[in-house]
Amino acid sequence: MPVCASALMNDRSSCPVSLRRGGRLGVSLAELLVVVSVLAVIAAIAVPLMLNLVPSAGEQAATRNLNYLNGAVLSYNQAVEELNTNATEPTILALLQTRDARSHGSPYLPSNLKTNTSSDSSVYRAKWNGRMFEMLPPGSAGTGLPLLTLM
Repeated sequence: MPVCASALMNDRSSCPVSLRRGGRLGVSLAELLVVVSVLAVIAAIAVPLMLNLVPSAGEQAATRNLNYLNGAVLSYNQAVEELNTNATEPTILALLQTRDARSHGSPYLPSNLKTNTSSDSSVYRAKWNGRMFEMLPPGSAGTGLPLLTLM
């Protein structure tokens, strides 16, 4: 029943204009297509932007491994001394994996970590900057420890 069903059938003055003329309430196909196309354009703009905000699983794993390495460096620095700033990545890893009876908490890294460096620019790598490990993202030049195959 229309909105004005309670009104007398002869007196439609209280009904909306479209019902007084015998029209129907609704949406035309053209209006529906315009709304759908506007929503499609908004989605086409918003979806790629949202995907850039969420880090990939590889990036999350690389960040986790980088934090693990830097935590071991921090523990070593607190217990023993500063690491050699001119050392290479495999040398730093070997030092952090060495068991030292005088050093509380050593070894700071497990002995099963891979200590080979890579210059493959398609993977996340950890580079020793003299103080800590920093991440080299894919596409950047330089050598470092491959973070995704480290553990």
